[in-house]
Amino acid sequence: MEQSNQLIDYDNAEKVLNEFKTADYWNPKEGKFEVIALSELSKFQQADKDGTLKEKARIDIEVAGKQYVWTMGLGQTKASLYGQLIGLAISNNKKLIGKKFTVVIKNDGSKRDFTIV
Repeated sequence: MEQSNQLIDYDNAEKVLNEFKTADYWNPKEGKFEVIALSELSKFQQADKDGTLKEKARIDIEVAGKQYVWTMGLGQTKASLYGQLIGLAISNNKKLIGKKFTVVIKNDGSKRDFTIV
């Protein structure tokens, strides 16, 4: 049996647990949603199924009066969800907190497409 020499950084692990312990994640289906940004975008690391750490983005939002955490990959294009949120922040004096926007979600059966209008 192979052993791992990778030790847990307890301070960082506690921080991650504290940030996410009570959060409901937003996992919308198809539709049109009015969203209010409650925080700025931030980065965090999340382990995928094989244990590889991936850097992702998160933002606290409100949808239909309920608060959520919305996470996403760090897209490489302006058309990605991450890229669209960066563009929205830039056009709003580099701020997202308090910004209201509409998200349209389409699903082709294999993936969801997010468009901020």
